[in-house]
Amino acid sequence: MNAVKKIGGINLGILLLYSILARLSDTQGGTYKGLGFMTMMMLFVGLHVVINLIICLVQFSRRNKELGRAYLLSSIIVLVIGFSACLGVGSMY
Repeated sequence: MNAVKKIGGINLGILLLYSILARLSDTQGGTYKGLGFMTMMMLFVGLHVVINLIICLVQFSRRNKELGRAYLLSSIIVLVIGFSACLGVGSMY
């Protein structure tokens, strides 16, 4: 259970960092305000989830079930929180 907390915490920290980066780099105004953030977040979250799933598969193939489950759970958490943040900010504009 300790690995789940550690990997989950690290992945949520990474999610927070690139969310801030995407928000700061969104410079569009007017009608399309927020669209850049949504696009960048979709790409970042999608990439993050794919990388976590690849690591999960590698860990399961090495017979390390604890780390495999931790990365699988972490990818689900990043997927839910990341796309919720993406759509939530997009609906504000």
